[in-house]
Amino acid sequence: MARRGDVPRRSEVTDRVERNANDLQEKAEASETVVEDAETVCDIRDKVELGGTAEGADEVTQALESAEDTAVEIFEDRDADVEEEQQESEEHEDELRERLDSTESDSAKLDDANGRIHTAEVAGKNAETKDAVTREIEFLDTHKQREAEGREQSERIQNEHDRRVQAARSAR
Repeated sequence: MARRGDVPRRSEVTDRVERNANDLQEKAEASETVVEDAETVCDIRDKVELGGTAEGADEVTQALESAEDTAVEIFEDRDADVEEEQQESEEHEDELRERLDSTESDSAKLDDANGRIHTAEVAGKNAETKDAVTREIEFLDTHKQREAEGREQSERIQNEHDRRVQAARSAR
């Protein structure tokens, strides 16, 4: 029998998928707060009348532009964090895909062996093995899909945040 090498336990796979989903969700929520700040500052910028003095209007305008730039800078930093987390999630998804491919290959080998087994007792044990491999395929496929869904949701949110920040800034 070939060595199985350094393979994770199912609980470790589940924990990592859940941790990645939670991290992506937390980062999306943190980005949402900064997006709202950028939109608020831009909205205020568009609404102030600046009816005092020229110097006062310049100071207010500069302060608002600085607040906007700060919000955008914070957003860009958090956006980079989100992208890094998405990359880690995608790497885990790739790892799960490789494990799934390997397990599907094992399943094909079991199917091939079934045609060469002649005794009922051995065929029965091989069927039990096939059931175990099928459960493993289902587990890996489910977790690969969950990993992908979490990452894709994060990407959709990130794209929406980018759009909103750009829209707020272009309203100048």
